[in-house]
Amino acid sequence: MPTFTESDGKLTLRVQQPGDVARAVLHARRLAEQAGFEEEDAVAIATAVSELATNAITHGGGGIAKLRTFDEQGRTCFQVEVEDRGPGIADPERAMQAHYSTAGTLGLGLPGVDRLMNDLHIEAMPGGGARVSARKHLSPPRGRRA
Repeated sequence: MPTFTESDGKLTLRVQQPGDVARAVLHARRLAEQAGFEEEDAVAIATAVSELATNAITHGGGGIAKLRTFDEQGRTCFQVEVEDRGPGIADPERAMQAHYSTAGTLGLGLPGVDRLMNDLHIEAMPGGGARVSARKHLSPPRGRRA
């Protein structure tokens, strides 16, 4: 697979090494800004993408990150989905607890993504691995309520 492919409004990136994480972050921020997310939210999205892509490398030996923006019930959304073929996440509930880590890290990645994004979903992949997806909804412009 090439470093990244783009089709049907979805950007798919290979994440195998730190440089791939940096590319995913740049693409995520660009997509978020193009979709109308304010800088603060675009940075939150980029940070979440960084955490999830880094987790795929650290825990899953690398994987695939899919980024997309779309309309959901009249509201713009950004979604990141990261898949890996590692051992999976044995206890997703525990993985969401701050400072829990199976790799000797700070254990703040998934709880941080949960705080930065509106939705977070973790699932086991058939045959091993994990798929983690997170969404952020476009906030109304400051001073306006939806």
